[in-house]
Amino acid sequence: LDAPLRSLMALVQGCRRGARVLGSAALRSRALPAFGGPATPARSRSVSAVFLADHEDFQAGEERRVASGYMRNYLYPKGIAVYATEENVTKHKSVFDTEVLPEDKASSKKLNRLVAKLHSNPVEIRRNTKDGVTTFPGEVTAENISHALAKHRTVSIDPGVISLVQGTFPVKAIGAHLVQCTIKIGDEEHEIEFPVNVVKR
Repeated sequence: LDAPLRSLMALVQGCRRGARVLGSAALRSRALPAFGGPATPARSRSVSAVFLADHEDFQAGEERRVASGYMRNYLYPKGIAVYATEENVTKHKSVFDTEVLPEDKASSKKLNRLVAKLHSNPVEIRRNTKDGVTTFPGEVTAENISHALAKHRTVSIDPGVISLVQGTFPVKAIGAHLVQCTIKIGDEEHEIEFPVNVVKR
């Protein structure tokens, strides 16, 4: 009886090993895509955008393709451009294929570099404050902003053309303030806006 029992046990163990092998193969076949099946689509590296403001070598109202990360992390959050949906193209696109003179392109690039410089790294002006909200003593004038731009950003802007988008000078509040001014590049004058941060000393 011992010999038949040993044969039966060996047969059972062999069946168990075979089942484990078949199970592993089945799992692998489910994990791997079938040969020639559809591949996972690659993430798009560029998107179409409509620019709301002049920026670098882009014009406001122009539709261009840009890097998706640049759009997602900078242009869209900053309000410089929007995604070129059908609605946005109809609403914002105003620049179509036209010939641009070299001197106009150079002036546009210079202006865009200046605006990008003032937006990406806003000038800071420090003032005393007792409550963390208002400046006291001291306030911020157009002359203070002109001086800070010349000293810290090597940008020369006459204080007489600097004004606030909202309110009037002098500034008496801690925080970010949107400033506008008129600058001349070549033979043309341009209106630009940029932030100025009044921070606690």
